[in-house]
Amino acid sequence: MNLVYRIVHALLAAAVFPAVIFLQLFYMEVSPNFIDYGVSLEFSLYQIFDLFGGGGKTSSLRSAFSKESLSNIWSVFAGSHASLVLMVASGVITLELTVFVIVACIVKGNRKVLLSASSAGLVTSILFKVFSAQVCRTVTAGEVDIVKIFSQSFVAGFLGDLISVDTLRIGAFSNAVLILFICMVIWSVIYIVTDIGLEEEKPAAPAKKKK
Repeated sequence: MNLVYRIVHALLAAAVFPAVIFLQLFYMEVSPNFIDYGVSLEFSLYQIFDLFGGGGKTSSLRSAFSKESLSNIWSVFAGSHASLVLMVASGVITLELTVFVIVACIVKGNRKVLLSASSAGLVTSILFKVFSAQVCRTVTAGEVDIVKIFSQSFVAGFLGDLISVDTLRIGAFSNAVLILFICMVIWSVIYIVTDIGLEEEKPAAPAKKKK
């Protein structure tokens, strides 16, 4: 029974990574300020990486996450640094807890440890949704010029004045991660309750007769 518990728990945790990579990362609706019509955009993390394409994919990814690019993003989100930091931190901690759960299942699979780690992952995944919603609200409220994330040039500033982000929200991957952690918690609780019940049903060992 313990082996089945560990395998199922590990599979639920491992499913977090395909959800993050292949499911919708964000959904956005963008429209020009002078007409009431726009386009919707949605990407998964896999699609974003695939857009770099070609033989220079590694170098393109390196440039996208360079110190200059990250500094540019930091300056663009000047009004919501706290929410941005908390969003990233809660997301990273959630992934770290996912890895911890998988390793714990492989090594020993202590039920209390796995329940605690799964519960913590559930909390951090909820916090990620809360803080990401706050960041998205700053963009749709016009406090953040999202065009300038890609460039600080005059053209980017000009386009930022013409284009507005009407809708921005984190995609389905966050819901999938949340559901997976809920399943992990429920699975742990079910296992602990049924295991305790089985222990209670075991007949007491007969007392040894004194010689």
